[in-house]
Amino acid sequence: MSLTVTTRRAILASTGSLFGYATWKVRSDPLHLVWDLDNTLICSISPVPAKDDPRYLSQRPSDYFDHIDDDFPYEEDTPNTRTY
Repeated sequence: MSLTVTTRRAILASTGSLFGYATWKVRSDPLHLVWDLDNTLICSISPVPAKDDPRYLSQRPSDYFDHIDDDFPYEEDTPNTRTY
């Protein structure tokens, strides 16, 4: 199947404009991942344990992540929950 020159140019122009739009969108409006952990089968502790708490000293940072849970009081940009 041979495409005419005009058809090929139209396809290339639309592909280029889609790529340009996608690039602009990624730079101007980055993706933010937000999820709610309320009804999940994971262990969450709030508030985040103190760094010198002997029960949690053996935990490696790769075993958990700290995050903000909006169901508990929190200060701006300070994680209030630790999830294992």
